[in-house]
Amino acid sequence: MNENYTWRNDTDPFNPGALDRIIYLDSVLSVENAFVLLLIPCCYWTRPWLRVDDVVLDAQSGYYDHLPIVVDFVIANSP
Repeated sequence: MNENYTWRNDTDPFNPGALDRIIYLDSVLSVENAFVLLLIPCCYWTRPWLRVDDVVLDAQSGYYDHLPIVVDFVIANSP
């Protein structure tokens, strides 16, 4: 399975995919770090500080919402 997916539906015939993008100009910004945020295993869904719908739209069907892309940008030096 692709580990860089931003969307998945466990009951769908489609594989998880990277559907979400960030568009930027590399002449203005450069990427220092980037990742897709998926930190929530099912054992934590019952914790009082976390709701299932924070990431999962329908826990029974396994349908996930789009996952956030986190990027650290560095502003390019001016010439």
